[in-house]
Amino acid sequence: MMMQVSRYKLTLSYDGQAFFGWQVQPEDRTVQGVLQENLEKLLQEKITLTGCGRTDRGVHASHYVAHFDAQKEIDNLLYRLNKMLPDEVVVHECTPVSEDFHARYAARWRTYKYYISNKRNPFTYRYRWVQPFEQWNWTSMKEGSEMLLKYDDFQAMSKRDESQEHYQCQVVQAQWDRQGDELVFTITARRFLHNMVRRIVGGLADLGQGKISLTDWESALKDGKPLPKSLTAPPQGLFLVGISYEEVLPTASDSTNNG
Repeated sequence: MMMQVSRYKLTLSYDGQAFFGWQVQPEDRTVQGVLQENLEKLLQEKITLTGCGRTDRGVHASHYVAHFDAQKEIDNLLYRLNKMLPDEVVVHECTPVSEDFHARYAARWRTYKYYISNKRNPFTYRYRWVQPFEQWNWTSMKEGSEMLLKYDDFQAMSKRDESQEHYQCQVVQAQWDRQGDELVFTITARRFLHNMVRRIVGGLADLGQGKISLTDWESALKDGKPLPKSLTAPPQGLFLVGISYEEVLPTASDSTNNG
């Protein structure tokens, strides 16, 4: 007699500085690896955890979604799992879902925030890119951000990947906000490519400093022409803050703000 298998959805947060990214690596500590290891200890069965997407080494997530299938049911699973996990990972919810739920393929929108600080701060340096941005050209950066919504091929803004069938992404939000001594870049899209957000932030920073022109920027988006400068913003300022499984576009208030 076959045992019944149930599917569970996890909602969690993690500090990316402590891991070599989300995806399991043979020799390195990853978020997926740590979660799977502890779930297997708790459930006493083989667990395959599927995430809503990959995050690179050093990138954080304040709202991440994953799912797994299990035969065994455990009372107080959420409490017991969090007791076993390292401090850098917290699971907020563990709920049963239908067997056709898929953390990655069912996701409709993803939102990232990138934080830039104007001043050094010993309490936030792990989560900010420190840059003196007061003299940056805000008009150019605003125009450059708006161009992201006009084009859908982001090959010039991502790391080349032979496994990619295409480099098209539907970006529906791309804006900068000033919060005291910090700049916050928010971007929402159907999907994101490898290094895409960090390269966009790096390119917009170059645009604001006059290292590239708006013509250079638009050529990269329109024709896939590589930028004269190829700055990739460092990982510590990047947070995955929202995963939406609804077709309706998420609003700014739907995304978790990590300050």
